[in-house]
Amino acid sequence: MKITAIHTQTIEIPFEKPIGTSIHNITGVAGLLVWVKTDEDVEGESYLWVIGKHKVPVLEAMIKALEPIIINKNHEKHIQNDVKKHVFNKSLG
Repeated sequence: MKITAIHTQTIEIPFEKPIGTSIHNITGVAGLLVWVKTDEDVEGESYLWVIGKHKVPVLEAMIKALEPIIINKNHEKHIQNDVKKHVFNKSLG
């Protein structure tokens, strides 16, 4: 089974009543819905969320950066190793 595509959609969920802290007024959460499609018509879905919608583009950039590493790979272990190598090399460089 190969991953053939990753699709994302941003969302924002406002709270009925804001949550106040000593330094923030949190009015809701924002997130990114993620769908992964395969060549065997299996589709996975997940989500990532943050407090502060201004952080969502970072989540989306992280997912998009993984696309060239995982698209058309067919073995979980290979994907994990490739992602680890990519992240480790980027953090050193």
